Amino acid sequence: MATWALEEPTTRSAVKREARLRALESGGLLTTDFPPILGGISSYLFNVYRHFDLHRMTLIAPQHPDAVGFDSEQTYSARRFQVAPNIPGIRGAWQVWRMYAAAEKLVKQNQHFLLHCGHVNAAIAARKLKRRYGTPYLLWAHALEVMDERLRSIILPAMSDADLVITNSEFTRKFVASVGVLESRIAAPRAGRQTEFADSCPHGESESV
Repeated sequence: MATWALEEPTTRSAVKREARLRALESGGLLTTDFPPILGGISSYLFNVYRHFDLHRMTLIAPQHPDAVGFDSEQTYSARRFQVAPNIPGIRGAWQVWRMYAAAEKLVKQNQHFLLHCGHVNAAIAARKLKRRYGTPYLLWAHALEVMDERLRSIILPAMSDADLVITNSEFTRKFVASVGVLESRIAAPRAGRQTEFADSCPHGESESV
């Protein structure tokens, strides 16, 4: 089972940390990259969202042999979908469809649901939900995954229609702006004790991530 290099807090510090965690509104994190899957995006997202109280959040991500044990130690609820065969074209379409189907069930239950897209392929699914149900979504844009020329025709609308695009580097921020995403919808994290961004969020409030 994969292990994660996280500091183990003392009981007292853990209680203090729990007390200051900011609760997220009801929402879902849609992503194909999340622990126990290994990778840069996976680690980045986990270390962002562990700064929040996730009791009202649902993780929608691929199955993994170690997922049950890992998810049981977290505060979010999890809906893991079956992984498709690693066949070019089929795997990507399968992931988008499964994320859409899982998120749609939650959206139908809560009209105030907010979708957090950890990868642009999740935003493709979220855009379909927004067009059908008016569901807002934010997108984490990392780097090369939003620059894939082969998928440009579906990536650009997914970014442009997002209520907020959070870029984790100045390089990515400039690229996202260059392809037509409104500057008012782009946020860049600020370094600090926690990753922070203060630009407009889907519900018109400042967030600390």
